[in-house]
Amino acid sequence: MNIEIKENPNIVSDDLDARVRNKIKLLSKKLLYIAYMKIKSGDMSSAISYLNNAVKLDKNNYHAHNLLGLAYHNVGEIPLAIRHWVISQNVRSSDNKATYYLEQVRENKAKLNDYNESFKKYNKSLQHARAGSADLSIVNLKKAISINPRFVKARLLLALCYVKEGKEQYAVRELNKLLKIDSGNLPAKSYLATLSSEETENSESVKVNKANANMAPKTVRRSKTSPINKFIYVLSGIVLGALVVYLALVPSIKKDLNSQIGEKELAIEKLKDKVDGLNASLNTKDNDIASLDAELKNKANVLSENKLKLAETEKLSNVLRNYYIAPADTTKAGNILVNIDEDILSDELKEFTISMKTSVLPVLAEQVYVSGYNAYLRGEFDKAIEFFDTSYSFKKDGYPAENALYYKGRAYLKKGDLPRMTETFEQLINDYPNSTLVPDAKYFLERD
Repeated sequence: MNIEIKENPNIVSDDLDARVRNKIKLLSKKLLYIAYMKIKSGDMSSAISYLNNAVKLDKNNYHAHNLLGLAYHNVGEIPLAIRHWVISQNVRSSDNKATYYLEQVRENKAKLNDYNESFKKYNKSLQHARAGSADLSIVNLKKAISINPRFVKARLLLALCYVKEGKEQYAVRELNKLLKIDSGNLPAKSYLATLSSEETENSESVKVNKANANMAPKTVRRSKTSPINKFIYVLSGIVLGALVVYLALVPSIKKDLNSQIGEKELAIEKLKDKVDGLNASLNTKDNDIASLDAELKNKANVLSENKLKLAETEKLSNVLRNYYIAPADTTKAGNILVNIDEDILSDELKEFTISMKTSVLPVLAEQVYVSGYNAYLRGEFDKAIEFFDTSYSFKKDGYPAENALYYKGRAYLKKGDLPRMTETFEQLINDYPNSTLVPDAKYFLERD
């Protein structure tokens, strides 16, 4: 049973009847109880779904945030676990198990570094999979799983890579291990059922040489709708939109702009020669010179505008290259994207850039905020402040902007830089007066 809760601003209206609010909170608690029973049965996927709906209904249900963090921790999603424990701690700062969970994570810095390394290996394996190098992806995924054995996403991708390499028996083994961690994982169940069905259908037609039976796992034919084909379709879809723009729209616009610039520069040179000739002539007509000068300035302005358009288009090209095509440094892509002046671009690129900022910057803001929070927990306060500033530049409304300012102020406090701490907390109080973090910020200001 899956319950999908749509966020509706009407349910948090100040004019709602108190009885309706109580019913909403009661439903949130019921979903929390159902999720707890799902976790006891080992069904982490269903529990995570129920708990996400519970916190949508009642964002102050800190018990749901705590249990959701534990569920994410059980499937190896450590950053998401930390995020919900932080939210829980913000909702209730005292007598809250989230404080204990975060302290355990903070005290075990070596384990936290291991988790970060496992996510790096997983991201690298995704790049290899997109490039069609399933063997290299398998190597990195094995390392990620050895560091983080409960990493469900890594085990699922490893199973798909085994299918791509024709090692269905290894894929079945990984899927069975995954289901021991998360018995309700629907993709794993679907892939396992498909592999079992294919093996049954082909068992009569597959001939196995007994002399080679102990040397290699059995290989069966894969149908056209094998799980790895579905995986490849998903990966292809991630970059399809960006590739269409990059390979078709951006190069043609750059070519047109360069052509216009060349034409304008040639026209300017000709006008300059003509102006010089008129100035040298005794019969120069002042009106002609003024007219030519005006035309020269107009063409120079057009040239300058085209150069600006070309520069902004090149920035957009770099964003697409760094974020989609060769995602070596997505933070760099975000820094470029946030500084693009879309008003200079053509109409089609302006609309595309606004869409990119709306969809990409919030994701990058949360990723960079989590990196900053991890650096804060490790005591690397200068590095944390740099991450918080970058996250805030990407997204200045709601989460994680408020949290970035709050922990930036805490980092300055840890460094003993009281003037900058005061400046940061005052900015939080002035810009986000309704934030749940404002009381804590005021506390630190009054204390110091």
